[in-house]
Amino acid sequence: AVLLQAGAGPLLAAVAAVAVPAVLTRGLHLDGLADTADGLGSGKPAEDALRIMKRSDIGPFGVITLLLVLLGQVAAVSELYGEGPAHGAVALAVSGVAARLVLTVACRTGVPPARPDGLGA
Repeated sequence: AVLLQAGAGPLLAAVAAVAVPAVLTRGLHLDGLADTADGLGSGKPAEDALRIMKRSDIGPFGVITLLLVLLGQVAAVSELYGEGPAHGAVALAVSGVAARLVLTVACRTGVPPARPDGLGA
């Protein structure tokens, strides 16, 4: 929203708005997304998919997933900023809160963990 007030267009403001959380978390969530995409996209059994997810490199499914997710986020935020700075700011705030709350839903009782020593265990 600050860039919009400074005269930048909605696309540049959207790129900055999507980049800030990635920079603040040092790409942690993007790395996890890429690892998940690589593991699930491998088509391997669960044990092999988990091994793929633990590797430090990024595979083709991870690259494609990151590209599509980031482009989608920028496109959505740009459209909202195009309607007005408040629309984009509210959407970013709501998405940030929702992203934090979804972890509690995923870790509820009844959802089996992928590994016995994992987050959901």
